[in-house]
Amino acid sequence: MHTDRQLVADEYYGTTRILRARQRLFDFQRPRFDLHDDVASVVATAPGPVIDVGCGNGLLRARLAARRPDLDLFGVDVSTGMAPDVVGDVQAFPVADGAAGAVVAMHMLYHVPDIVTAVREMARALRPDGIAVATTNDSSSLTELYTLADHAFADVGGGPVPPRPDARFGLHHARLLAAAFGEVAVRRRAYTVVCDELEPLLGYLDSLRPAWRHLLPADAVWEDFLTAAEGRLRAVLAGGHFTDHGEAGMIIGRLPRRAG
Repeated sequence: MHTDRQLVADEYYGTTRILRARQRLFDFQRPRFDLHDDVASVVATAPGPVIDVGCGNGLLRARLAARRPDLDLFGVDVSTGMAPDVVGDVQAFPVADGAAGAVVAMHMLYHVPDIVTAVREMARALRPDGIAVATTNDSSSLTELYTLADHAFADVGGGPVPPRPDARFGLHHARLLAAAFGEVAVRRRAYTVVCDELEPLLGYLDSLRPAWRHLLPADAVWEDFLTAAEGRLRAVLAGGHFTDHGEAGMIIGRLPRRAG
C-alpha cells in the first residue's frame, strides 16, 4: 500500500524532525558512505538543471554544490515543511517537457500512489541526453529492527507490522525505470548498522508513528509501544550493541541520445 499523500506532506515530512531521526541511525553504518554524494557524483556529469524530487531537507543540494557549483538545482516536494523551491507532485510534475538535465528521486518513489506515472513524468521532464536517478533500499534491509518492532507491538496487543514501503519500490524494481528509459543500471551499497546507543534506534521506530499508530489496540497509546520497544532494545544493548544489515543504492536511467 502506498503512503497517503496528506500523511507524507503533513505528518511524515511536515517538518524535518522525522527525516533527521531516520537519518541519525545511519551514523552507525559500516562501511560509512554518503548516498547523497553518490548521487551527486552521477548527476554532476549531466547538463543542468537538476530537479530534486522529494528534496527533503536539501542534503543533495550541498553535495552537488561541492562538485558542480555551476549546476542549478531545484527542489520539489509535496511538503512545505521540507526545503523545496517548488511545492509539487511528481505524478503531475511542474516541469516543462525536456527542461531538465537530471531528475533525482531519493527514497521517495515508494510513497507515490502511481509509481509508473511518476517515472513517466520524470522521463518527460528530461532532455534527450538526460539522467534520472532513483534511490531506495533492498526490501530486506533492517530486518532485525523491524522484527523487534513487530514483537513490541505484540507485547501491547497490536500489530503486525505492515509491509515496508520499499516493498513497493526497492532496488529489485529497476524494471519500472527500464520501461521509461530503456537503459538502466543499478548500483548497490551493502552495509551493517552497529549501534550501541538507545536513542537512534528508538528514534527511528518513533519516526514511523504516523504510519504505524493504527496498529495499536484501542486501549493502548503510542508510548506503550515505545516502552515495549525500549525494553527489547535495552535487552539487546545489554549484550553490547544492536546489529542489523541492509542494502541501499541507485537505479540510474538514461534517455537514449537522438541521432544527429
